[in-house]
Amino acid sequence: MRVFIAVAGCWLILGTSAAGMESPEAARPIGVGDKAPDLTFKDIRYLPRSLADFGPKKAFVLAFTTIGCPLVERYLPVLQKLESAYRGRGVQFVAINVSADDSIVAMAGQAVEHNLEFPVVRDFDRRWPKALGVTRTPQVVVLDGERRLRYRGRIDDQYRLGGARAEPTRRDLQQALDEVLAGKAVTVAETPVDGCLIPSDERPPPIKEVTYADHIAPLLAKHCVVCHQAGTAAPFALVTYGQVKARAAMIGEVVREQRMPPWNAHPKWGRFANQRVLSDAERELVAHWVRSGAPAGDLSRLPPPPPEKKERWLIGTPDLVLQDLATYKIP
Repeated sequence: MRVFIAVAGCWLILGTSAAGMESPEAARPIGVGDKAPDLTFKDIRYLPRSLADFGPKKAFVLAFTTIGCPLVERYLPVLQKLESAYRGRGVQFVAINVSADDSIVAMAGQAVEHNLEFPVVRDFDRRWPKALGVTRTPQVVVLDGERRLRYRGRIDDQYRLGGARAEPTRRDLQQALDEVLAGKAVTVAETPVDGCLIPSDERPPPIKEVTYADHIAPLLAKHCVVCHQAGTAAPFALVTYGQVKARAAMIGEVVREQRMPPWNAHPKWGRFANQRVLSDAERELVAHWVRSGAPAGDLSRLPPPPPEKKERWLIGTPDLVLQDLATYKIP
């Protein structure tokens, strides 16, 4: 509990990259000595954040991660030890998840399992690795207090995809940090990196046209309309094509980020009867539909809209309802 609260208080576990047009600086990787562009990521509440939100620091360590990369799993404890050692010296560690499909819940689970006490954020568009010239996880970047790139490479040389040493022969990240904090030039500013390739943004061509009538309406009926209709707590309905088309861009964003349908149970604990989670293929259908301009298709083939919800309970009447003797205000 202590670790999770510390992590959440640091806006841990989620982030994304900046919205809007990509700046020319972010379009090509910077070199050692260059200033990093002012990109953003998203926190656990899907709010855009930047390095400026951490306040003045003597150095930043950006560690690029994914779930499922074996070297990330091995190096997260190493990063936590380094963060504990350098926290009091003005160094801010940030783990930036750059996976194509890791969910926020899975990221949260990874952070809690490794007892991470520094922020883990999300870069949905992978602009940070593009801007900083990072190609693999768990590659790290050190920025100085002016956010100039001072080191790019491995954490150390202990773990490799083909095996491991009992101890590292060179602690590259630690050495770079010591030199940056001492005001010196980094002796070895770039090192080769073993690890997992960061996925590209290339999308396969669509197999067929995706329309609201044939593809999106059935998905919404299966996963969304149970809440997004009149008489429920959802802020708007998604029952008609007009209602959905008016919010197509927003739907594409929240589906891509896995904010919707909302589901916060970690898959480690099994599948729940009322679980509402879109598959990768379903999320890609929504994304392609939005990119294509949200075509309607043949609306005459749509099934009738669902009946208005009149029951108090959306998932059926509970077996037992207990009434508190006092009123509690939940913050």
